[in-house]
Amino acid sequence: MTAPARGTLPHPMTGARDALQEFLDARFGAGAPRVVPVGAVGAGGGDA
Repeated sequence: MTAPARGTLPHPMTGARDALQEFLDARFGAGAPRVVPVGAVGAGGGDA
């Protein structure tokens, strides 16, 4: 028996992130803040 491949299931917060982005787009239009992709927070690359 083998383990299922990682990454085959969508992240549980993807739907919530998409819904939040839709709300922000509707509320603020072209100047809406962008919601970062799931898993991007804490992945490095920020100002240290």
